[in-house]
Amino acid sequence: MGLNMKNRKTSLWQRLLITSLLAVSFQAGAQCLPEPVMPTAEDMPAMLEKAVDRGFLWKISKDGQSSWLYGTIHANRREALVPGPQTRAALLGSDAVAVELDITDAATMGEVMQLAKQAVVPIPAPYDARLKAQLKQRCLPAELTDQMHASLIFSALMMVDARQDGIEAGFGTEIFLLGAAQGAKKKIIALETPAEQMQAILDDGKTTAKQYQQALKLLESGKARQQMNKLVDAWNRSDFSVLERYSQWCECMETAEDRAMMKRVIDDRNELIAQRIARNHRVDQAVFIGVGSLHMVGKKGLPNLLRQQGFTVERVTFAP
Repeated sequence: MGLNMKNRKTSLWQRLLITSLLAVSFQAGAQCLPEPVMPTAEDMPAMLEKAVDRGFLWKISKDGQSSWLYGTIHANRREALVPGPQTRAALLGSDAVAVELDITDAATMGEVMQLAKQAVVPIPAPYDARLKAQLKQRCLPAELTDQMHASLIFSALMMVDARQDGIEAGFGTEIFLLGAAQGAKKKIIALETPAEQMQAILDDGKTTAKQYQQALKLLESGKARQQMNKLVDAWNRSDFSVLERYSQWCECMETAEDRAMMKRVIDDRNELIAQRIARNHRVDQAVFIGVGSLHMVGKKGLPNLLRQQGFTVERVTFAP
C-alpha cells in the first residue's frame, strides 16, 4: 500500500499522534499505560493477508460514474487497522481519497490547534476539582484545564480509558486511508475546513452545568468506556443496527443542549459534506470517501442526503 512505517520517528502514525488534538492521551507517559505498538513495514504483509472487511461501505453512482462512501471509525484496535479486500479494492480503484480533515497536512493541524486554544474558557469551580481528579487518575496534567476546551478534555479522557481495551486513535480508519493515499500518490480531499469542524464541535465555547454533570458522570461511572467499546465492536462486526439505535443508548440526547449539539455535530455538517461529495464526484471522478460512521445514520445521514441529490446509493455486503 506504499506505507513506510519502519522509521517510527518519521512514520505517518507518529506524525499524526504528535499533531492530533488528542496527542496528550498518547503521551499519558507510560505511567498509566504502555505506548501502543504501531505496525512496522514487516508487519504489513501478514496484516493484509488476515484483514477482513469491517465498517460500512456504499457504492454511490451518478452521471455514469461511481464513487465509494465508507463509514469509518476514528479509533480502533490494532487488528482492525487494515481494511479487508473489498474495501481495499474500492480504495485502490479510486482516483482520489476524501476525508473530513486532512490530518497529514501541517497547516491544517496547526489551525486546529490554534482554534482549540482560542476556545478555552474557565471551568466553573464546582466541576474543576472533579475534572482535575479525572485527569490525575489517567496520568494527564491538571494544567490541561487551562489549555484545552472542556469538550476536548472529555474526549482525551475517554481515549485514555479506551486504551485500556486496546482501542487507539492511531488505529483509526483514516490513518490507513491517508497512508494508502500518500503511498499511491492519490489526491487527498478535505471535506471540511478546520474552522468549520471546530465551530461544529465547540459552537460558542460555552459548556452548560448539565453538560459538565453528564460528561463527568459518564467518566466517573465507567459508562463512557463501555459506550466506546460498544461502538467499536459494532463497527468491527459491521452491525449497522447498533448505530441506528445510537441515540437510545449513548445518553447524549437527554437534554435540549444535547440534542442541539448532536444536530450541530452530525446533521448540520452532513448537509455541507454531502454537497462537497457531489462536487468532488463530478470533478475527480471516482472518489473514495471516508467519513465517521455516525454520519451515515437516519434521514439526515449521508446515504440518504446523496439519494436526494440524485445518486444511486447501494450498500455493499461484505463477504463472511
